[in-house]
Amino acid sequence: MNMMIEEKKVTNIRLLIPFYGFWLIVILPKSLQLIALVLIIAMLINKRANKGNIISLILLSYIIIYISSSIINAIAFEHEFERLLAGLNTIAIWIIALIYFQVFLNNVLPIEKLKKIIFFNFFVLFCLYICTFIMHNLMGMAEFKFMGNLLFSSSWYEGAEEIRFRGFLEYPNLVPLLSMMFVPFIFNYFSKAKFPYVKTLCLSVCILVMVNASLSRSGLVAICIGFLLFILNFFANKNIKVFIIVVSFLLALALSVLYFFNGFGAIQDAFSQLATAREGSNMTRGNIYQSSIKRAFEYSPLVGMGIKDVSPYDNLPYGSHSTYIGFFYKTGFIGFFIGLVLFVFINLKVYLQSKLYFTNNTIRLFVYMFFAISLMITFEDIDGSNWLLVFYFSILGIILNKENWRSLNENLFSDV
Repeated sequence: MNMMIEEKKVTNIRLLIPFYGFWLIVILPKSLQLIALVLIIAMLINKRANKGNIISLILLSYIIIYISSSIINAIAFEHEFERLLAGLNTIAIWIIALIYFQVFLNNVLPIEKLKKIIFFNFFVLFCLYICTFIMHNLMGMAEFKFMGNLLFSSSWYEGAEEIRFRGFLEYPNLVPLLSMMFVPFIFNYFSKAKFPYVKTLCLSVCILVMVNASLSRSGLVAICIGFLLFILNFFANKNIKVFIIVVSFLLALALSVLYFFNGFGAIQDAFSQLATAREGSNMTRGNIYQSSIKRAFEYSPLVGMGIKDVSPYDNLPYGSHSTYIGFFYKTGFIGFFIGLVLFVFINLKVYLQSKLYFTNNTIRLFVYMFFAISLMITFEDIDGSNWLLVFYFSILGIILNKENWRSLNENLFSDV
């Protein structure tokens, strides 16, 4: 059995092409990203992709509703030609993401090679952050652009002009989303090297520094929640009784200190400061959320508006800046329900995979990072970038492919 799996991993080396070409895909314009992703999947089309699961069915259901809604609304209402093309792009990328998910769900990968490639891609992102730090602090630059993509730019934050790290990604919030998808692989890559705890700690600090530099408030909160849940789970699995006693004592101590030294007020002020750090962004998002829900309710509450026309708020499309509100705007109550069920099952399947096929604690990092992503996309579009949606479902397919983890030597996470 193990020999057969090894042979499959050798023959399936082509499945690593999207990860080898990650940065080439990322820096391309959105339309060329779509073409590149289609060409790559065309190279993998002879791979098995026939076996599905509940997520495949939910994804397919959502795509059918989305296509139906787009056709109905394209006929019923007038739309700008650019918005029709944007709608076609979004439909196409959901279909492509489903195909990638199916391919990775059905074919065994050389996991060790994948971890090294992902580490290299993340290292490139960190090098770009170092370049940002040098170019701004030592060279006095306020912005740098390459091939139409910004490495960093200035933005208003807490009433002052700050530098916002983008790393040549389409928008800054992609920095935490990319980090949350990649970090579990990199943790394992370090787990088999010397001084794993030190390297893992350094990696965590680097991630938090980059996410903070992106000025993504939702990303920083989400990834901190993911790390915190992982740490709590890690120690709870070591000795649950001692863990409960220690946590109870620390919690009681912390509450006492907060009560007697007015710490609750300080925490409230800190959260209030974070929430109002970018008041212009808050106002724009609030207007888009409210107007998108109102528009969908008014014209097509059951199947949504399909095509995202441009709103009067910063010329952003309706249904933007929130995956879940986007579900409702594009596909109505039906698509909203399907979308919620999709992410519930994604988190549930990742959790069950970790319970059934892994015995060590660190695999839980995938569980908590996918949960953190599900929290963050409350304020961000999962399909706002072509590559984000495709890589999200590709990594999900890799995680849920049981054959990737049947060999003990290729287990994603060894004991640290």
